[in-house]
Amino acid sequence: MNAYTEYQIKNFYEKYKDQTFDQDDIALFITASRDDTNHGSIFKELGDFIAHPNLKDRGMAIKNLKPAIKYFEENTGDMLGGKRPTIEVPFSIGFNNEILDELYSVFGMVGIYPLSRNIHSPSFRDFIFCLIFLLGNFKLKLNKKNLSISSHVFWSLKFNRFLS
Repeated sequence: MNAYTEYQIKNFYEKYKDQTFDQDDIALFITASRDDTNHGSIFKELGDFIAHPNLKDRGMAIKNLKPAIKYFEENTGDMLGGKRPTIEVPFSIGFNNEILDELYSVFGMVGIYPLSRNIHSPSFRDFIFCLIFLLGNFKLKLNKKNLSISSHVFWSLKFNRFLS
């Protein structure tokens, strides 16, 4: 790992810990650290999406979507006729706990080992929220077709009644 990448990881950790980061900080952190993560890692894939948003034509996400696309192309008539799909949902880029593990793994590459790891922490929730918007508009190339992908976030509100 070069000195610049190490600096960026340590700098981001301080912002993460203090909850003072934004989307630009995350983009720089992920793209700076992606070459030092394992091949096939979530951050390598996320870094590639951030670095190449105009057209993604390879990688883990593409590989995992191909079987689903093939299934739906072969069963279009059934799907339009109301039949429920029988294919398992393909693995995505990662679930919260996998992204959290990867995040803390990157911190560990520069000797930072936080004691607390929680997918419900405010810092991690903000991290995921920023990731959603960073990845919100990109294009995939699958089977010689360019597909625009957009993200939609739905949050639920829960009101608690406090008694005094």
